[in-house]
Amino acid sequence: MGLIKISIDLTKIDKSKIKYHVNGSKYYAITIAELAQVDDYENTHTVYDTQTKTESENNAQKNWLGKGKEIKYKPPGAAEIGTTPTYQAPGTTDDDLPF
Repeated sequence: MGLIKISIDLTKIDKSKIKYHVNGSKYYAITIAELAQVDDYENTHTVYDTQTKTESENNAQKNWLGKGKEIKYKPPGAAEIGTTPTYQAPGTTDDDLPF
């Protein structure tokens, strides 16, 4: 399991892209993409404005907002990620317990 912790530079937000909902809420669409390589600060992801279809088709320059990193954690009792559980045949033990 894991999370992605992101920091966004609020001064870079394009206010013209804020969408207003009839209920009074405001929305701003962002895209999170995985970096090809981890950077010097161990960031694994980047964030930019979600482009319109026209912007994407015209290969418009992305408005980069920030970066972040994936944080992996292991819930209590879970096996280590990337390890194979060991198998012990029924009826065999490697301890002296009577059960």
